[in-house]
Amino acid sequence: MTDPREPWSALGAALDVATPPDETLGDAPADAPRQMLGRVVLAPHQRDAVAALQRVLDAHGVALLADATGLGKTYAALGVAARRGGAHVIAPAAVVEAWREAAARADVGVTVHSTEHLSRRSVSPTTHPLVILDEAHGFRTATTRRWRHAARLCRGRPLLLCSATPIHNARADVVTILRLALGARAATWTDAQIQSITVRRTADELDASVALPRVHPWLWWAVPDDAGVAAAIETLPPALPVVDIQAPNRADALWRFGLLRAWASSAAALRTALIRRLSMADAMCALLLDGRRPTPATLRRWVGADATVQPELPFADPAVDAGWGLGPATVASLLPIVTRHADALRTLLHSGLDDRGDAHRCARVWAWVQQSEAPTLLFTHATATAAMYWRGLRQHAGVALLTATGGRIASGAIPRAELLRWLDPARVGATARDPTRVLRLVIATDLASEGVNLHRAAQIVHADLPWTPARIAQRIGRVARLGAEHPHVAVAAFAPPASGNATLQLDSRLDRKRADAVRVLGDERIAALRRRLRHPPAAEPQVVQGTPVYLLGAVGGARPGACVAVIRDRDGVQAYGESAEGLPRWAPLTAQQVAERLGVGDPPIASALRGLQARDRRRLARRILALRRTLSDDEATSALTGGFAPVPPRWLAHAERALREAPRHQRVAAHTLLQEFRARLTAPLPAHIEAVLGKAVQSRARGVAWLARVVRIVRAAPVPPAAASASPRGTREVVAVWVVEAEAAGGG
Repeated sequence: MTDPREPWSALGAALDVATPPDETLGDAPADAPRQMLGRVVLAPHQRDAVAALQRVLDAHGVALLADATGLGKTYAALGVAARRGGAHVIAPAAVVEAWREAAARADVGVTVHSTEHLSRRSVSPTTHPLVILDEAHGFRTATTRRWRHAARLCRGRPLLLCSATPIHNARADVVTILRLALGARAATWTDAQIQSITVRRTADELDASVALPRVHPWLWWAVPDDAGVAAAIETLPPALPVVDIQAPNRADALWRFGLLRAWASSAAALRTALIRRLSMADAMCALLLDGRRPTPATLRRWVGADATVQPELPFADPAVDAGWGLGPATVASLLPIVTRHADALRTLLHSGLDDRGDAHRCARVWAWVQQSEAPTLLFTHATATAAMYWRGLRQHAGVALLTATGGRIASGAIPRAELLRWLDPARVGATARDPTRVLRLVIATDLASEGVNLHRAAQIVHADLPWTPARIAQRIGRVARLGAEHPHVAVAAFAPPASGNATLQLDSRLDRKRADAVRVLGDERIAALRRRLRHPPAAEPQVVQGTPVYLLGAVGGARPGACVAVIRDRDGVQAYGESAEGLPRWAPLTAQQVAERLGVGDPPIASALRGLQARDRRRLARRILALRRTLSDDEATSALTGGFAPVPPRWLAHAERALREAPRHQRVAAHTLLQEFRARLTAPLPAHIEAVLGKAVQSRARGVAWLARVVRIVRAAPVPPAAASASPRGTREVVAVWVVEAEAAGGG
């Protein structure tokens, strides 16, 4: 092959066919912001983000910076603020001071208020032309006072949203955040429109000159299981029927989930949840004995009392409307339900919950802490679990506790800010480190997993798994970030007890929520891989069965042993992969599937397949022969259809409806796009383009954004000759095959 870069270019072209590239983020233009921002040197990825955010804000008035945690979103946002003459920043109270210090170093004029301040009262708009919401996922509930105050503050001004995790549970999270700038229009935005205003990169995409710690694969620890506890929770008598909530079955499951989740965290957390729920039951019994019915608000607290980590007084509200009075017969029917539930809770509480599991957890954590000289962070969602670890480990030197109420070390209470300063060298100032203040372990609730920098730590322990992948990302991002002191970050986690996880199914819940976020915001791995292919590694391939083969390192999330091939015919190029594990059948891949298989590591370890044993070479040869058989079968089918598919009439009808639904001020642009789309549909489309376009037609996108998307797709399709509908595709060539390096170890 004359040009060694040609196979890599073909792979990039195959990604573009499967998923048209997002034009939001590209290389910074010639007039990109200066490298220096005050006394701060912006990294290349930060400069690219500033340029992209500027374009998005000019076009839409709102932009979402969703870079992974630790990539320096603060300075990228300040770069945008510098170009626009300052900003009004709303950030969590924990990072307000950090924002002011960063703005001073960057020489950018800002006014900073805390998110918690908006929860209490509104703030007067400033003269700054830009509003920045840091940790914007804190505004994903429109019924809160902080959201209403933020909406008034953002009215009529460009809004820059900063959040590595804008989706915690569902798509509605990011829609609610966008309503701050778009109002009711946000509900009509499609996934493609949301992606068009989003700048999102991962750590794997950083320039080689930017140092970011590498996160090692997780180490999983098992905990002693007690099937009896799980069974006791599962068989607890039903609680008082929640007649004022439309889904009583879901409400009944919620408190069971809360107890199981507390037990998965620690026996101490389960004990605290049981006591809290018993207190609630006693309060409800008092209301019933007084002849009063609990209010809907009381019932909601009753349902969610044990699911809340740090609740606000989970007792019944004594202020009950007189119209809620109950007769003796009703009281006699409801009271036994509450008392039976409370009696079962007491039996479980006093049956002797085994604390040996908690002792095992403490011993396992401390043994791991001693393996590293750098501090270790332990995160938990339950305050009771944090207190349990503190009681079990405080006798060791260098152990600290960090909760919502402040910090604590062996000698007593300590201000939260001072404890955080020990873990963030950038905020220590000119004062030399005190050698007596050597932290070995910081036990923290999830309060410390958001917005703060803990650069000195090098190990993370998940004492329990949170409900959302967003929280996991926030925890790890406190350590694996720009400016960290250590090149590697080790992560360990306690697996939920098997008997409890059978109901909780935390792993599948996390996977589902992670997939929802990718669907809405786009898969950043695709853009990362596409940018990586602009600068392919210099390596000579090995030829197996007459096919160039490249070996890739299993880095950047690559799937060990995975194979990806690029096929070229007269329609263009397309990526193929094995359709299922262990099956020889190959099938076309989406761009997301290519990124999942090859990863986005920098740089990929591309080398000749030297040193392969004969057995491994034979396995690889069989995979390539299976690919060629697949292509032969496809060519036989293609000869019957000419390789081009007829255009369904509904596509044109869908495009015409998109024109009608376009806003009046966008009708001219929409009409131009419709004319181009209609002209292209006069000829059959290649089969692979037809498949991609079919998915776009089935999406919920509407208006000009949808028309622009489908036009980009058909532009990528070759125009067939006049006789194309009656002639086969012609010879299909295997350009190259990429194999993740586990193949060399005998995978296959």
